[in-house]
Amino acid sequence: MHNVFQHNREILQQHWPEIWAVMQADAANTRLSLQVINGRAASLQAAGLDLSSRYDPVTEAETQAEPIPADASEAWIYGIGLGFLPQILLQRSTITLLHVVILNPVLFYQTLEYVDHSYWLQDSRIRLHLGRDETSIMHPFCVVPPCLDLAEDLCARIRDLLSLELNTAFINEQFLAKADTLRQKIQANREFIEKDAPIDTLTRACIDKTALVVAAGPSLDSQFKTLRRLHPANCLIALDAALRPLLIQGIVPDYVVTIDSTDEHVINYFAGDLAPLSGSGLVYYPVVAHRVLKLWPGRRFIAYSQSSLYDEIRNKHPAAQLYSAGSVFHAAVDLAVKMSAKKIILFGADFGFPGNRIYADSIAREVRADEFQSKDCWVVNGVGEKIPTQNNLRGY
Repeated sequence: MHNVFQHNREILQQHWPEIWAVMQADAANTRLSLQVINGRAASLQAAGLDLSSRYDPVTEAETQAEPIPADASEAWIYGIGLGFLPQILLQRSTITLLHVVILNPVLFYQTLEYVDHSYWLQDSRIRLHLGRDETSIMHPFCVVPPCLDLAEDLCARIRDLLSLELNTAFINEQFLAKADTLRQKIQANREFIEKDAPIDTLTRACIDKTALVVAAGPSLDSQFKTLRRLHPANCLIALDAALRPLLIQGIVPDYVVTIDSTDEHVINYFAGDLAPLSGSGLVYYPVVAHRVLKLWPGRRFIAYSQSSLYDEIRNKHPAAQLYSAGSVFHAAVDLAVKMSAKKIILFGADFGFPGNRIYADSIAREVRADEFQSKDCWVVNGVGEKIPTQNNLRGY
């Protein structure tokens, strides 16, 4: 074991002395519980996760390598595990440059004691990187899955981006599966789409003002006093989920943004007396619940996302797009930008569960037990503390 470690160390010291120094320093302060675990093949286990298959690690690595096109000359691997994935890709004659990103320096350091990584480490095509230094995903890429869960905190950003990217195909499939239902919703809302103003008419609505964009996170409950003070001279844009908490506090938003095609919760956001909103504007995507548009007492403004689902209706009734990657929050912030706001302040934008709460009080939304994620899913709040969250909120 000592000879394996020494051989690995010599290669790292020779080719990547700065990375080796980081690994050595981190390992001096932190130690992971690593154990050998046997099956048809031996593996190492950390925090209950096998770093490679105990059945057939080579075939597993070949499967993990499938996202890399056969003719790719350059590729990226995120995570190392026991080194099977870089070994598999280096067998391709087309590969001239292979980047390997370390997501946990301590974990990699400790595997050096058990695994001879020299085969791939000393290949001239290898470029080694620290995940903590990476700010965006490079393509084409593949991943060693357990390394995402075992990533160090400093790799949180790149880990989260990778998780989102890996889930994108599934999310798109789910969206396409609902395409017919969404088209029916658009058809049902044509009477409004054809007569409502496009958001293009709001391009100067917040000029020389601050846009107060209000979400429904738990921190909103402590921010009503500030909102009352700032609102009269500025423009308040509320997410649909924040509407009831605001109205209960006597705060009437200037605009409400709703984009979700799921009726279950959204209709409840608009329950109750909407009369105070007769002077407010509703900004919506064409797939929202027909009932919401019918109940709204004020002006309505149509917007689209970048989805091709809207191409047909967009050609007949043009309107600007509002960016969204799954959250109405994105659309509300983009609306503030398009309204020419000189400054944007976010309220209730927690993207996590401060105090183990999911929503502000008074929200028209029941919380399901499965909406709390595991303790390992977290974001850093505004004062540098880790708070629990969900993968989708972390992504937003």
